[in-house]
Amino acid sequence: MLEIRKTSAENIRDVQRLWADGDVMRFVGFPEGLHKTDAEMADWLKWIESGRPLIEHYSIFEDGFYCGEAFYNIDTEHFGSCSLDIKLFAFARGRGIASKALSFTMKEAFKNGARSVWVDPDPANAKAIALYKRLGFKEKKRPEFLPLYEGFESAVYMEVARDDLLTTVFESERIRFVRLSELLLKDYLAMVNDMERVGSLIGRTEQISEEQELDWVLSKIEENGPIFSMIEKNTGDFIGNIEYMDAHKTEAELGIAITADKQDRGFGKEAITRFLDYGAGELGLGRVFLKAFRRNKRAIHVYEHCGFREYKGYAKELYMERFL
Repeated sequence: MLEIRKTSAENIRDVQRLWADGDVMRFVGFPEGLHKTDAEMADWLKWIESGRPLIEHYSIFEDGFYCGEAFYNIDTEHFGSCSLDIKLFAFARGRGIASKALSFTMKEAFKNGARSVWVDPDPANAKAIALYKRLGFKEKKRPEFLPLYEGFESAVYMEVARDDLLTTVFESERIRFVRLSELLLKDYLAMVNDMERVGSLIGRTEQISEEQELDWVLSKIEENGPIFSMIEKNTGDFIGNIEYMDAHKTEAELGIAITADKQDRGFGKEAITRFLDYGAGELGLGRVFLKAFRRNKRAIHVYEHCGFREYKGYAKELYMERFL
C-alpha cells in the first residue's frame, strides 16, 4: 500500500539517506550524492515546518518501506507559481509510485493556493519528462522571474496550470463554468468564511473548517448535480459558485455565491443569465425560484435585472421566481 506522509523528524534520516544516494541525485547536479549533517537536516526541517502550507515536503512509503520524497513550494509573489519535485530510490521507479505521488502533491499544492506548478528536469532524464507529459505538463518558455543556475542552462521548463485541470462545461462572455473541484478548496473556504460580505448573506451563521468544506465538496462531486464553479477567463481567478438545488421535474431553486473581490463587477448578472439559459436548454427547466435576505439589496437588484419577481415575502427574507 502506498502512503504519502508529511515529513517529520522521524523521517529525517530517510531523507538524509535519499539525498546521499548519487544515483538519485545525479540529475540535479550531485552525482556523488548530497551529504548533509544532522544539524543541517534539522534546520532544513524547521524551514519546511515554518513554511507550511505554502511549502510542503512528503515522505513516500510503500508497504512500510521508504521510497523517496515529493516537494512543493508556492511563490505567492509571482502569481502562485509553484515548484514541484520528486526523487525516488531506484527500486521504487517504474512502478507507478512517481505518478501517484506527483498527482497527490500537485493536488495539495493547488488546494493550498498554487495557480500553476512547474518542473525543470534535465533533458537527459527522458523518463521523467515522459512522466510529466502524461500528467499534463507542457514545455514552455521559462518565466523571467525564475533564475537559471549555472550548470542547468539546458533544463527543460515544463508547467501545468490549475485551470488546465478544471473541466469546463459551458461558458459566457467572461466566465468559464467548471465542475466543482478539490483544487479550488481554498477559494471555496475563503469565500464562505467571509461572513460579512458573503457567508451571512447565503445563510451561514458560523465559520466552517477545511475538513467540513472538503466533505461538502466531495459530496457534491459524488452527487454530480448541476453545480458549477465560475472562473474568470482573462485572469483565471475564482469568481464563485452557482447551483440548481432541489430540482423537481421542470422546477429548481437557484443558489449563487460570489467571492467579495469579484462583487460589483457584473459577474452576478452575467452568470445568472447564462445559467438560466443552461437550465432551460440542458435541463428542461420552466421555472426557477430563489431565496434572498432583504438586507442583501444588491443581490435583489441583480435578480430583478435578470427577470425575477417576488412571489412570497417575510420580514427578513423573500422568495423570487422567473418563468423560462
